[in-house]
Amino acid sequence: MKRIIIILTVGLLSFGLGWWTNDMRKFADGVTADTQRLDSLKKNNSLFADSLKITKRETAKKKTFRDYISDDQFIRWTPNHPDTTSYMSEITLHKITALYWYHGQCGYDYFTYKTSDTTIDVLWSYRSDCMLNMDFLEKSNGVKKYPKRGDNFATLILVNDTTIKVKYNFPEWTKKVNEIAKDSLFPTYYYLMQDN
Repeated sequence: MKRIIIILTVGLLSFGLGWWTNDMRKFADGVTADTQRLDSLKKNNSLFADSLKITKRETAKKKTFRDYISDDQFIRWTPNHPDTTSYMSEITLHKITALYWYHGQCGYDYFTYKTSDTTIDVLWSYRSDCMLNMDFLEKSNGVKKYPKRGDNFATLILVNDTTIKVKYNFPEWTKKVNEIAKDSLFPTYYYLMQDN
């Protein structure tokens, strides 16, 4: 009797295992067929292919300020000035400073600290290397609230891969300086300079 029970148990288990294995094989074949159909859709259906391209573009790594900060090379940002302006007003970002190029012979290194991947605070603490008379940068110019050493002067905001927006904490003073210089020394937007 025990022998019959063991034989029946082994038989049922073998049948069940065979059925389960066969079922899994059918499932795997179905997955393979679905994959082949999906690959075919990708190649032949432009709407599906375009949506895949859009998804790939959206998952591309978004640039941060870290991508533009360098002490070895000059990655220049410039306002959208006409060619007739007197000042360059370009900036380059370095590890601890933002170098403002007011002119080819006049640069001010403003100390900075990164507050996030897309924002940098610019302090009114600087080192200057300037052959020009830029004393209006160090005066009140008749404005009550103006930057003094150590003040948080501005915040640079990385809008996208090619644009920085600047929020000035002394807007009345920067407007006055721009009037004195008859130029936009402190623009609202900087654009990544594309070297040819």
